[in-house]
Amino acid sequence: CHCPYNVHRLNDHSQQCRSAPRSQQLQALIDFILPRTKYLATAQQIRVFIAHRKKTRAAIEPHAIIDALAELDGAFPFDIPTLDCGICMETCIYDDIFVFGCEENHKLCYVCFENSCASKMNNNETLTCGMCNYQLQEGEIKQLRVPADRKRQYLDYQIQKTFSAYVGGSQGIIRCPNGSCKWVAEASNPNDRFQVKCHMCGYEFCSLCNRQYHFRTTCQQIPEITERWFFWCDTGRSVVRY
Repeated sequence: CHCPYNVHRLNDHSQQCRSAPRSQQLQALIDFILPRTKYLATAQQIRVFIAHRKKTRAAIEPHAIIDALAELDGAFPFDIPTLDCGICMETCIYDDIFVFGCEENHKLCYVCFENSCASKMNNNETLTCGMCNYQLQEGEIKQLRVPADRKRQYLDYQIQKTFSAYVGGSQGIIRCPNGSCKWVAEASNPNDRFQVKCHMCGYEFCSLCNRQYHFRTTCQQIPEITERWFFWCDTGRSVVRY
Protein backbone atom coordinates (compact mmCIF):
# COMPACT_ATOMS: atom_id res chain seq x y z
CA CYS A 1 0.00 0.00 0.00
CA HIS A 2 0.95 3.68 -0.08
CA CYS A 3 -0.48 4.60 3.32
CA PRO A 4 1.69 6.57 5.74
CA TYR A 5 2.13 4.69 9.02
CA ASN A 6 4.41 4.38 12.04
CA VAL A 7 7.15 1.86 11.27
CA HIS A 8 6.70 0.34 14.74
CA ARG A 9 3.11 -0.56 13.80
CA LEU A 10 3.93 -2.24 10.49
CA ASN A 11 2.26 -5.56 11.32
CA ASP A 12 -0.90 -3.96 12.70
CA HIS A 13 -1.16 -1.63 9.73
CA SER A 14 -0.60 -4.44 7.21
CA GLN A 15 -3.47 -6.47 8.65
CA GLN A 16 -5.76 -3.44 8.75
CA CYS A 17 -4.84 -2.23 5.27
CA ARG A 18 -5.40 -5.60 3.61
CA SER A 19 -9.03 -5.57 4.75
CA ALA A 20 -9.67 -1.91 3.85
CA PRO A 21 -11.17 -0.98 0.45
CA ARG A 22 -8.97 0.95 -1.96
CA SER A 23 -11.13 4.04 -1.60
CA GLN A 24 -10.38 4.07 2.14
CA GLN A 25 -6.65 3.67 1.49
CA LEU A 26 -6.73 6.55 -0.99
CA GLN A 27 -8.63 8.75 1.45
CA ALA A 28 -6.03 8.05 4.16
CA LEU A 29 -3.29 9.11 1.74
CA ILE A 30 -5.15 12.33 0.84
CA ASP A 31 -5.80 13.12 4.51
CA PHE A 32 -2.08 12.77 5.18
CA ILE A 33 -1.02 14.99 2.26
CA LEU A 34 -3.68 17.71 2.56
CA PRO A 35 -2.35 19.61 5.63
CA ARG A 36 1.27 19.27 4.49
CA THR A 37 1.10 20.96 1.09
CA LYS A 38 3.15 24.15 0.61
CA TYR A 39 0.38 25.81 -1.38
CA LEU A 40 -3.31 25.49 -0.54
CA ALA A 41 -4.74 22.49 -2.40
CA THR A 42 -8.13 20.84 -2.24
CA ALA A 43 -8.79 17.16 -1.66
CA GLN A 44 -10.18 16.92 -5.20
CA GLN A 45 -6.98 18.38 -6.66
CA ILE A 46 -4.85 15.91 -4.72
CA ARG A 47 -7.07 13.04 -5.85
CA VAL A 48 -6.71 14.09 -9.52
CA PHE A 49 -2.95 14.59 -9.05
CA ILE A 50 -2.58 11.07 -7.62
CA ALA A 51 -4.67 9.62 -10.48
CA HIS A 52 -2.37 11.36 -12.99
CA ARG A 53 0.74 9.96 -11.27
CA LYS A 54 -0.75 6.46 -11.45
CA LYS A 55 -1.34 6.85 -15.19
CA THR A 56 2.23 8.01 -15.74
CA ARG A 57 3.55 5.35 -13.34
CA ALA A 58 5.15 7.95 -11.11
CA ALA A 59 5.87 7.09 -7.49
CA ILE A 60 2.78 7.01 -5.26
CA GLU A 61 4.63 7.96 -2.10
CA PRO A 62 3.28 10.63 0.28
CA HIS A 63 6.39 12.80 0.58
CA ALA A 64 7.16 12.52 -3.14
CA ILE A 65 3.65 13.78 -3.91
CA ILE A 66 3.99 16.64 -1.40
CA ASP A 67 7.27 17.71 -3.03
CA ALA A 68 5.79 17.45 -6.53
CA LEU A 69 2.82 19.62 -5.52
CA ALA A 70 5.19 22.22 -4.05
CA GLU A 71 6.99 22.48 -7.40
CA LEU A 72 3.75 23.60 -9.06
CA ASP A 73 3.97 26.97 -7.23
CA GLY A 74 0.24 26.89 -6.54
CA ALA A 75 -0.73 26.60 -10.23
CA PHE A 76 -2.62 23.33 -10.60
CA PRO A 77 -1.99 22.01 -14.14
CA PHE A 78 -4.94 19.65 -14.58
CA ASP A 79 -8.62 20.26 -15.20
CA ILE A 80 -10.91 18.61 -12.69
CA PRO A 81 -13.90 17.08 -14.53
CA THR A 82 -17.03 17.04 -12.39
CA LEU A 83 -20.58 15.69 -12.40
CA ASP A 84 -23.60 16.37 -10.21
CA CYS A 85 -25.08 13.55 -8.11
CA GLY A 86 -28.65 12.84 -9.19
CA ILE A 87 -29.90 12.65 -5.59
CA CYS A 88 -27.98 15.05 -3.34
CA MET A 89 -27.02 17.32 -6.30
CA GLU A 90 -23.49 17.73 -4.92
CA THR A 91 -20.82 18.44 -7.51
CA CYS A 92 -18.24 15.63 -7.46
CA ILE A 93 -15.22 14.70 -9.53
CA TYR A 94 -15.70 11.85 -12.00
CA ASP A 95 -13.96 9.34 -9.76
CA ASP A 96 -16.51 9.97 -7.01
CA ILE A 97 -19.55 9.39 -9.25
CA PHE A 98 -20.98 5.97 -10.11
CA VAL A 99 -22.80 5.55 -13.45
CA PHE A 100 -25.51 2.86 -13.42
CA GLY A 101 -26.19 0.47 -16.29
CA CYS A 102 -29.81 1.59 -16.71
CA GLU A 103 -31.00 3.14 -19.99
CA GLU A 104 -30.80 6.62 -18.48
CA ASN A 105 -27.30 6.00 -17.09
CA HIS A 106 -28.22 7.66 -13.81
CA LYS A 107 -25.29 9.09 -11.90
CA LEU A 108 -24.94 9.07 -8.11
CA CYS A 109 -22.14 9.84 -5.72
CA TYR A 110 -20.91 6.80 -3.83
CA VAL A 111 -22.46 8.01 -0.57
CA CYS A 112 -25.95 8.16 -2.10
CA PHE A 113 -25.27 4.86 -3.90
CA GLU A 114 -24.58 3.09 -0.60
CA ASN A 115 -27.43 4.87 1.21
CA SER A 116 -29.84 3.70 -1.49
CA CYS A 117 -28.67 0.08 -1.16
CA ALA A 118 -28.90 0.19 2.64
CA SER A 119 -32.43 1.63 2.52
CA LYS A 120 -33.67 -0.98 0.06
CA MET A 121 -32.14 -3.84 2.03
CA ASN A 122 -33.70 -2.55 5.26
CA ASN A 123 -37.07 -2.46 3.49
CA ASN A 124 -36.59 -5.98 2.07
CA GLU A 125 -36.52 -4.66 -1.50
CA THR A 126 -34.37 -5.75 -4.43
CA LEU A 127 -31.29 -3.56 -4.86
CA THR A 128 -31.86 -1.20 -7.78
CA CYS A 129 -30.57 2.06 -9.20
CA GLY A 130 -31.23 4.85 -6.72
CA MET A 131 -33.37 6.66 -9.30
CA CYS A 132 -35.20 3.90 -11.20
CA ASN A 133 -36.15 0.20 -11.06
CA TYR A 134 -33.05 -1.06 -12.87
CA GLN A 135 -31.84 -4.12 -10.91
CA LEU A 136 -28.21 -3.94 -9.84
CA GLN A 137 -25.84 -6.54 -11.27
CA GLU A 138 -23.09 -8.25 -9.30
CA GLY A 139 -20.36 -6.15 -10.92
CA GLU A 140 -22.12 -2.93 -9.94
CA ILE A 141 -22.55 -3.95 -6.31
CA LYS A 142 -18.85 -4.78 -6.19
CA GLN A 143 -18.10 -1.13 -6.99
CA LEU A 144 -19.58 0.05 -3.68
CA ARG A 145 -17.00 1.81 -1.54
CA VAL A 146 -17.75 -0.08 1.64
CA PRO A 147 -15.81 -2.62 3.75
CA ALA A 148 -15.51 -6.11 2.25
CA ASP A 149 -17.88 -7.75 4.76
CA ARG A 150 -20.58 -5.15 4.06
CA LYS A 151 -20.14 -5.61 0.31
CA ARG A 152 -20.50 -9.39 0.71
CA GLN A 153 -23.69 -8.79 2.67
CA TYR A 154 -25.14 -6.78 -0.22
CA LEU A 155 -24.08 -9.40 -2.77
CA ASP A 156 -25.58 -12.30 -0.81
CA TYR A 157 -28.78 -10.33 -0.24
CA GLN A 158 -29.19 -9.52 -3.94
CA ILE A 159 -28.58 -13.14 -4.94
CA GLN A 160 -31.22 -14.31 -2.47
CA LYS A 161 -33.76 -11.71 -3.66
CA THR A 162 -33.15 -12.58 -7.31
CA PHE A 163 -33.46 -16.30 -6.62
CA SER A 164 -36.63 -15.83 -4.55
CA ALA A 165 -38.20 -13.85 -7.40
CA TYR A 166 -37.33 -16.65 -9.83
CA VAL A 167 -38.68 -19.35 -7.53
CA GLY A 168 -41.86 -17.40 -6.83
CA GLY A 169 -42.58 -16.93 -10.52
CA SER A 170 -41.71 -20.43 -11.75
CA GLN A 171 -43.92 -23.51 -11.73
CA GLY A 172 -42.47 -26.72 -10.40
CA ILE A 173 -40.01 -25.12 -7.97
CA ILE A 174 -40.14 -26.80 -4.55
CA ARG A 175 -38.72 -25.11 -1.46
CA CYS A 176 -38.30 -26.73 1.92
CA PRO A 177 -40.83 -25.11 4.31
CA ASN A 178 -38.85 -26.04 7.42
CA GLY A 179 -37.82 -22.80 9.14
CA SER A 180 -34.81 -21.12 7.55
CA CYS A 181 -33.77 -24.14 5.47
CA LYS A 182 -32.80 -23.00 1.94
CA TRP A 183 -33.06 -26.31 0.07
CA VAL A 184 -34.73 -26.00 -3.34
CA ALA A 185 -35.55 -28.55 -6.04
CA GLU A 186 -37.39 -28.61 -9.36
CA ALA A 187 -40.25 -31.07 -9.91
CA SER A 188 -40.45 -32.86 -13.26
CA ASN A 189 -44.28 -32.97 -12.94
CA PRO A 190 -45.35 -29.79 -11.10
CA ASN A 191 -49.03 -30.79 -10.86
CA ASP A 192 -48.43 -34.19 -9.26
CA ARG A 193 -48.61 -34.62 -5.49
CA PHE A 194 -45.82 -36.64 -3.94
CA GLN A 195 -43.75 -36.94 -0.78
CA VAL A 196 -40.63 -34.78 -0.67
CA LYS A 197 -37.69 -35.29 1.66
CA CYS A 198 -35.37 -32.33 2.05
CA HIS A 199 -31.78 -33.24 1.20
CA MET A 200 -30.46 -30.68 3.70
CA CYS A 201 -32.53 -31.03 6.87
CA GLY A 202 -34.44 -34.27 6.25
CA TYR A 203 -37.90 -32.69 6.66
CA GLU A 204 -40.67 -34.56 4.80
CA PHE A 205 -43.55 -32.62 3.26
CA CYS A 206 -46.15 -32.53 0.49
CA SER A 207 -44.93 -31.20 -2.86
CA LEU A 208 -48.13 -29.18 -3.42
CA CYS A 209 -49.17 -27.68 -0.07
CA ASN A 210 -45.84 -27.84 1.85
CA ARG A 211 -47.53 -29.43 4.87
CA GLN A 212 -46.27 -32.64 6.42
CA TYR A 213 -46.98 -35.38 3.94
CA HIS A 214 -50.57 -36.66 4.27
CA PHE A 215 -50.52 -39.80 2.08
CA ARG A 216 -54.05 -40.63 0.80
CA THR A 217 -55.62 -37.47 2.21
CA THR A 218 -55.90 -34.66 -0.34
CA CYS A 219 -54.47 -31.19 0.25
CA GLN A 220 -58.01 -29.76 0.28
CA GLN A 221 -59.08 -32.12 3.09
CA ILE A 222 -56.24 -31.18 5.45
CA PRO A 223 -57.70 -27.86 6.78
CA GLU A 224 -61.04 -29.51 7.61
CA ILE A 225 -59.40 -32.49 9.33
CA THR A 226 -57.09 -30.16 11.27
CA GLU A 227 -60.06 -28.05 12.42
CA ARG A 228 -61.89 -31.14 13.61
CA TRP A 229 -58.77 -32.31 15.45
CA PHE A 230 -58.46 -29.03 17.36
CA PHE A 231 -62.18 -29.06 18.15
CA TRP A 232 -61.86 -32.58 19.53
CA CYS A 233 -58.89 -31.54 21.69
CA ASP A 234 -60.67 -28.40 22.99
CA THR A 235 -63.86 -30.24 23.95
CA GLY A 236 -62.20 -32.81 26.14
CA ARG A 237 -61.79 -35.33 23.35
CA SER A 238 -65.49 -36.15 23.24
CA VAL A 239 -66.93 -38.10 20.35
CA VAL A 240 -67.04 -36.17 17.09
CA ARG A 241 -69.58 -37.36 14.54
CA TYR A 242 -68.45 -37.47 10.91
